[in-house]
Amino acid sequence: MSSRRRLVSRTNQDAAASSPAAPRTQASSSASRSALPPYEPPVHPLTFSAKQQLNTLVDDTDYGKYRKHLATAITTLSNSTVESNDTLSLARMKLERQVERRKARGSQREDEEGETEKTEEEVAMEERVAKLEVEVERLTQEAELATRELIDYSEELKRQEGLIRGVAEKAATAPRPQHRNPRRRRAADGSDDDNSDDDNSDDPDFEVPDADADAGADTPSVTELLAEAQAAAAAQYAAKSMRARYADNNDYQTFKKHVHDASHHGANAPPLPPSSAWFPSATEASAQGRITRGAANNGDESDEDLVFAGAVSSLKCPLTLKLFEVPYSNRVCRHTFEKSALLEMFERGATVFYENSQARGRNRGPGVRKLKCPSSGCDVMLELGEFYEDEMVKRQVKRAKAAEAAAEGESEGEEEGQAVDVDMDSKDQEFDGYEEVQVAGTQM
Repeated sequence: MSSRRRLVSRTNQDAAASSPAAPRTQASSSASRSALPPYEPPVHPLTFSAKQQLNTLVDDTDYGKYRKHLATAITTLSNSTVESNDTLSLARMKLERQVERRKARGSQREDEEGETEKTEEEVAMEERVAKLEVEVERLTQEAELATRELIDYSEELKRQEGLIRGVAEKAATAPRPQHRNPRRRRAADGSDDDNSDDDNSDDPDFEVPDADADAGADTPSVTELLAEAQAAAAAQYAAKSMRARYADNNDYQTFKKHVHDASHHGANAPPLPPSSAWFPSATEASAQGRITRGAANNGDESDEDLVFAGAVSSLKCPLTLKLFEVPYSNRVCRHTFEKSALLEMFERGATVFYENSQARGRNRGPGVRKLKCPSSGCDVMLELGEFYEDEMVKRQVKRAKAAEAAAEGESEGEEEGQAVDVDMDSKDQEFDGYEEVQVAGTQM
């Protein structure tokens, strides 16, 4: 009966479409064309061709654009947050250098209470640094939350293809209702014309429904199956702890590592805590507090308190023995080399490994080029696909060069009787016009 209602409805729509329509605006016309009819669940199982189309839809769907946009958004968030924290670190360093320069010149005066008198410039800088600290802290927290949300979207996208494929397979194997012979049905209806034009039994997609199909058939809806699968997968993901969701995620680790590096300049900067300590439970947090206090009192550290120290202990490439220009880091062993030098080593000394070593000729496949890690004491076999240009090391090299130039400028300034802020003056124009730190691309 529902089939007849749909047919009648379709006929009425066709009739309405064939009748002269009243003039409409272009906006209303486009809106009506884009509007979809309300969803109606299926009454009968999918036909053979419909199942083929469903499988084709799964195979032909490309999620590459979505993955690219999510990866770009995560990278943009990380870079802009790093810029914010880097600006704050530079402001702190400039304030420290002003204090040190004032004391070194011996021009400070002490008031009656014995406190060192500060210049107006130093007081203004303290106020600006305090304002920056509050703003950067807030924006960093918002950016971290946004990064987690983007990671959630990425994980959902990874699940999507498997869910759709599973639903397609489930729909393809759904039980089909038993139908009576169409010829017997025509005989029961009093029709003996075997050559009737309505005989579609040769059509593979033609299926004669039972008389009670509308009333008793429990035909699964593909849309409902997909919605149920998505809801179950989302609930399973939400049940995971934050540590399980983010601590081992490469994008989240990169975000934490880069932001920590930008907010802690200098050789004496504290290392980043391990990923296992980023999301402690209430019990773990109290236990960690006791461990930390005990270590501080005893003057030693346990192995668990050792943290995510950067893999780059030197800013010079072990191959060229020069400062990095294009640092190329490996995701597996975490060693870093100059890109051009490493590519040259791969060109000269890489070995091709085949999956099927017993096969010969073309049957072995293309193979994978691997090279033993050039770092002393590391036996990891490296692939070019595991390397990436390390932006954090680039920033460290840039800061090291600025610090060296500042030290040279200070020594020259002392000889001439004046101090020179080489590293900070290069940022003065940018910093002086800096009123509010905003993370580009994030409106949270």
